[in-house]
Parts: sequence; structure tokens; C-alpha cells
Amino acid sequence: IFNGFYFFSSADDMLKQILPNIIEMHHQIYNDASFMWSFYQGMGAAIFTGNPNHHGDIFAWLLAFLPYSVIPEAVMYVHILKIMCAIILFYLYLTEFEFCISTKVISSICYGFSGVMLCRGAWFHYGTEVVMIALFLLGVVVV
Repeated sequence: IFNGFYFFSSADDMLKQILPNIIEMHHQIYNDASFMWSFYQGMGAAIFTGNPNHHGDIFAWLLAFLPYSVIPEAVMYVHILKIMCAIILFYLYLTEFEFCISTKVISSICYGFSGVMLCRGAWFHYGTEVVMIALFLLGVVVV
């Protein structure tokens, strides 16, 4: 399991699309400092319109700021971080209701280890959606 990036190699899109886009974000941060255009994607592509879903993903930015050599291995640890964030945020959401502590803990763990997080989470942005839904629910209840 802890053999780095190869844990998520079943998601072919992760290897061929998402990881190169995150590495391109890394390249833009440390080399060009221009987020408008890149010639590293095909014959050239606009960065913002080419793949906008990673520019709003805080977990993708976390990976992009890491050293280039550890980005593929860090994907697994970021996915574990997403699971932990989803569990904590959903637990905080459930604390706003009159549930017993065991119900909150079990429900939060089930939410964090749901099929969307584990099966579709290998495509990287689906796991972020699970975290953001928990954050949205918490924000709706608190405000």
C-alpha cells in the first residue's frame, strides 16, 4: 500500500492526465510564474481554460508546491489527508445535531471511507468533492 503513487495506478486518467497537469502547475510555479499559457501540453494550451478544476483544488496546490521528485509518491498521502479531512468535517457537521457520540463517529468514518472516496478518489478531484460537500454542509448548518 505504501509504495508511493503506484497504489493509485488503476486509475489510468491519474497517470495520463491529472498527474501531468499537477506537474505542469509545479513547473509554472517554480519556473515560468505565468499561469496563462504553456507549451508543455500538446502544441500549447491555455492553463486556466485547459484544466480549471485543478486550479481551484487546494489539494492539487499542495502537491504543486512540493518538490518535483516527490509529487507522484505524495499523491497517496494527499489522498489519506482528504479522507481525514472528510471525516473531521463531517463529524463537525454532525455535532450540530442531537446525535449520540457513537453515531457521529461511525457515520463520519463511513462517510470518509465511502465508495466515492475510495473507488473514485483515485481520480483525485472526486475525493476533493467529498471533502467540499462536507465543508458545504458544515457551512450551511453553522451559518
